[in-house]
Amino acid sequence: MKITDYAILFLGIILSFCVIYEFKDQMAFKKIICDEEINKAVDNSVVMALKSGYTKDIDNKCEIDLEITKNVLKKTLAELLYGDIKEYNKDRITNRIIACIVVDEDGYYTLTNNKWSDKNIFGSSSHSGKVQEIEEVLEERLDNYIYRILLPENSGEIFAQTISDYSLLVVYETQRMVYDDVIYSGCILSGAAIK
Repeated sequence: MKITDYAILFLGIILSFCVIYEFKDQMAFKKIICDEEINKAVDNSVVMALKSGYTKDIDNKCEIDLEITKNVLKKTLAELLYGDIKEYNKDRITNRIIACIVVDEDGYYTLTNNKWSDKNIFGSSSHSGKVQEIEEVLEERLDNYIYRILLPENSGEIFAQTISDYSLLVVYETQRMVYDDVIYSGCILSGAAIK
């Protein structure tokens, strides 16, 4: 074989590798963009669900209607993520919500198997104790995943970034990705609070 034949063969092999790596890069980029869109949809759904379920009674006491919150969350997620395909997205939305917690002033409710738990009263009256308890509940729900949830402490300056008396926290599983025969799945933690 001549040197030109080796050069052509070498270029063919190099171009094959370049095409494969370019394809992997494009897929990774599309996954990042898709996850950002899912993140926006989950954030908007959480805010709308909390606003819809939040009311005040005659004595001006705040209340959160859990069923309205759950229904609006699922309906909004379905519309924003899957459009108008109602039968397809019912179970898919329910299966992808890993954790859903509604916090009120003295306790919290968790959504499990499409049903709200009884009210769990906080063991501590301090804000940092409440935050730690919510972190433990979230970590328990994410037991099959390798994650650590850190909610900011209330130092007075960053109160807007942590849980308040009336909050909704949702952990939503994103699309799975297979890379080198390993399945990766990410989760989005989204929250909203009534101030």
